[in-house]
Amino acid sequence: MERRILLVVDDEAQLGQMLSETFASRYDVLVAESAEQAINKAVLDHPHCILMDVMMPEMGGFLLCELFKSITQTKSIPIILMSAKPRELVSSVAKEMGAFDYIEKPFSMEEIVKVVEAAMEHAA
Repeated sequence: MERRILLVVDDEAQLGQMLSETFASRYDVLVAESAEQAINKAVLDHPHCILMDVMMPEMGGFLLCELFKSITQTKSIPIILMSAKPRELVSSVAKEMGAFDYIEKPFSMEEIVKVVEAAMEHAA
């Protein structure tokens, strides 16, 4: 059976590395540190799920999520947004932009694994 692909998008390299290590035993993990890298990897590598930070320098996660939902090759990929902003303030905006779920930072590894696994099931 083909391994599923997780795309982690975060401009903070340390967090991207930590998440990559967390999921490496379950999925093939791709890491992008910018919106441009994320778009290229998503279109070329067809991930089964995207785990993405909201606060990024050149294009924020909300806008990038909306962009992914408008591209034929990426519109069906479940997207999980992450941010330090309180869940009650941004969860509804995340859903409006097409996100599968929203995770508030700091998060536990158990929480993020549970949400990613739910998104992977949704992608099946």
